[in-house]
Amino acid sequence: AVDVTAAEAPAFTGYAVSASEDKTVAVGENAEVKVAVSNSDSTVTAYNAYDLTMTYDTDKLTYVSCTAADENAVVKEDAGTIRVIGFGDDKNLDTPAATLNFTAKGTGEAEVKITSAKVDIGSQAVGSDAPAAFLLDDTTVIKVTGYTVTLGEGLSGESTVAPGADYTFTATDAGNYDYVISATMGGETTTANDNGNGTYTIPGVTGNLVINAAMTPKSYNVTVEGTGAGDVSEKAEKATYKTDYTFKLTKADGCNYTVTVTA
Repeated sequence: AVDVTAAEAPAFTGYAVSASEDKTVAVGENAEVKVAVSNSDSTVTAYNAYDLTMTYDTDKLTYVSCTAADENAVVKEDAGTIRVIGFGDDKNLDTPAATLNFTAKGTGEAEVKITSAKVDIGSQAVGSDAPAAFLLDDTTVIKVTGYTVTLGEGLSGESTVAPGADYTFTATDAGNYDYVISATMGGETTTANDNGNGTYTIPGVTGNLVINAAMTPKSYNVTVEGTGAGDVSEKAEKATYKTDYTFKLTKADGCNYTVTVTA
């Protein structure tokens, strides 16, 4: 009789690389993708040589920079392909081999994909005979939404807007306040058109919006009506929203008074 113990084979042997988790950013914002290194052997805690090739969606992303694990690593970018070759002191597995930075420029889903990788603890990793690292998770999906919209107090509207679209927002208390709108688009001052119905529109958006309102309480006419002796005095000609309104009634002897107010 022979006893046989079977164990599940590991998914990979040796070094593996993986792209960082998916993320959502707005047009104009920064998107960071890290290439992490791991090893199937828990006793292996370091690496020092790597040769990575990544591709990215040039329609939706603009490549900005790459920070490699080694200061003297070679970084090459051409037509949507980035290659990073490095070799130096041992690096802990917690240190990403490469950190890519992009600026989002088009809406939709963009992929940053690791197409090939070599990682080792010796100098041969950058040579033709270096072993390929296992691609544990080779793709980061970056969902690019429209430009962000930041609205101040007394305003409401959508939190994003598509590039080139008109953006309309609402003054939430236009019945009681006079509004003066100030807005910036991509950091530059822009104009919000008053639609005359409590809404405003910024046409053809080309950058992130920051919109604020200076709100002045409205004032209302005061009319005094009545019969009989007496006089209302020491009153303002206007009553202002959410402000106490005070007046004085001078009474005549021998009269009873009933005072009513409508607003």
